[in-house]
Amino acid sequence: MPRGPVVLLFLALAVAGAAAPAPSGDVPPARLVYRPGPFVEACPSGEALRSGIVARLALDPFAEPAERVLLVTIEGEQGATGPGSLRRARIELFDAELVPLGERVIESDEGCGELVEAAALAASIALAPERVLAPPLEVPQPEVPPPEVPPPEVPPPEVPREEPPREEPPPEEPPPAAWPFLPADGALLGGVSSSWSAFLGPGLTVGPAASVAARDGLLELRAELATRAGYTSDISTAHGALAATVLPCLHLPLVDLRGGDPIGVHACATGTAGLVWAAGGMFGASPYVGAGGQLGLQWVQRDLAAFRLWTRVEAALFRPIYVDLTGGQLIDRAAPANAAIGVTFEIPVSP
Repeated sequence: MPRGPVVLLFLALAVAGAAAPAPSGDVPPARLVYRPGPFVEACPSGEALRSGIVARLALDPFAEPAERVLLVTIEGEQGATGPGSLRRARIELFDAELVPLGERVIESDEGCGELVEAAALAASIALAPERVLAPPLEVPQPEVPPPEVPPPEVPPPEVPREEPPREEPPPEEPPPAAWPFLPADGALLGGVSSSWSAFLGPGLTVGPAASVAARDGLLELRAELATRAGYTSDISTAHGALAATVLPCLHLPLVDLRGGDPIGVHACATGTAGLVWAAGGMFGASPYVGAGGQLGLQWVQRDLAAFRLWTRVEAALFRPIYVDLTGGQLIDRAAPANAAIGVTFEIPVSP
């Protein structure tokens, strides 16, 4: 069976190293002596051996003057030149005085090329063991950057949902002003009247009136100031009156016209106080007090503007007395009751 290179004899490498110490990176110069013997044609040349040693040491240790001598001898049986023939390579190291420093023997039957290659390795160790046997230099590896951590996913901004437009409630109407004698939902009305009155004085009178009313629903409180004047021909007397009337009233709707304006009736109690006068055949001025009632029709619009047609009857609680200039006597020409017919137009003064 073929055998690879085998070391037959090894004189301690440590002894060789101690005999020729060399600091790392500073190999003492040596001289190479190569003796292939009868195998000069079958074995590699001395230059091939030298190149193998230089390659392993990464420098050329051979120079003159040499401090050491490296002797490499190829030995074997005569005529053993082919593969399968046993050969030996003897590697010897001497100092400058040829004092032996160490020896190694390598044996191989695979061919001279493999034997010389093994001899080159053994010679390199003998010349500079620290360069051949030193651990390989650590080649600094490039720093591997840490894996890139992808930035956290930022969710897309939320698109605000379009809410349907909200219907704004209609603005609240401010509450109406509260009058001292009305709830907050009442109304103040102002009106003018034209009326004809009989028996308030010596005869028939006619004249305007101004009124103000506080209205709340179906209830109303009205105050009226009227002035009237007339002339009675049979006694050749001009006469008139200035009277104030208070009327608490109740309104009742009867029917709604187109548009929602109702026609209704109203009924009032009346109380009147005033002054009557006369000048002519009869002369004088006298107070008047009466009480009664009023009944009428009315057309009230949505804004509380209204037309009223009414009649009033009052009993004279205090009847006026005049002086009869023709006879010089005090006479009473006022009837025990008086009646009036009138028409009124009124508008809201304040809601």
